[in-house]
Amino acid sequence: LKQSVEVVTSTDFPSFNRETLKGSYSMVFTPANLGRVAQVDGGWSVLACLEPGIPAVLVGMADNPNSNPSQLSGKSLATTNPSSLVVQAGLKWLKERRLEVGRDYTLSTVPNDDSLFAVLRSGEAPFAMMSKGEFLAKPEPMRQSTRIVSEMAIVSGFWIMTNPKMPVAQRQRIKELLLAFPDSEEGKLFFASPGRSGLSAVTDAEMKELDPYLEATRKALAP
Repeated sequence: LKQSVEVVTSTDFPSFNRETLKGSYSMVFTPANLGRVAQVDGGWSVLACLEPGIPAVLVGMADNPNSNPSQLSGKSLATTNPSSLVVQAGLKWLKERRLEVGRDYTLSTVPNDDSLFAVLRSGEAPFAMMSKGEFLAKPEPMRQSTRIVSEMAIVSGFWIMTNPKMPVAQRQRIKELLLAFPDSEEGKLFFASPGRSGLSAVTDAEMKELDPYLEATRKALAP
């Protein structure tokens, strides 16, 4: 871009969403469901999506061979961020199996990924919900004591978006640079890391696939 760039963030996802809709940022790198909210409610433009998609997994203890999600009945499901697309897709997967949050089980929110494993070990919850990348990033002893019970869905990777007030020519230039980035020397180095394979444009159909999560995401982001 040949200009200085300041990188900022917020203390939590609800604050991040509010600042996005207020127009506090020029661009955002955001979970896709928050991006769709910004697009529908605030007119933000999506430039590209980080590939590959993100597997949403249900995790339990290794010494519990029972994979039936009905074990959640009357108990808690542990997660770190109720507004995440991984969680929203997982809740939808459970609802399709006649397990509805608030009716059949409760959602227990913990501060971080390590806390998810602690809750599982304590027996406070039979299952935790997270991304497969989060699971694989944990130390091997922690992974060995647990197991992936089910891969519930693969959700869209993070979106890169621009403020609706950004001039069209500038937005288009940034989009061209982003989509060319994977073929650059810097891009090849960046995408050599595990869990990154490239950037892609987002189609109208892919945008609309997120619409079933809009209301649940707005509700999870509410103060």
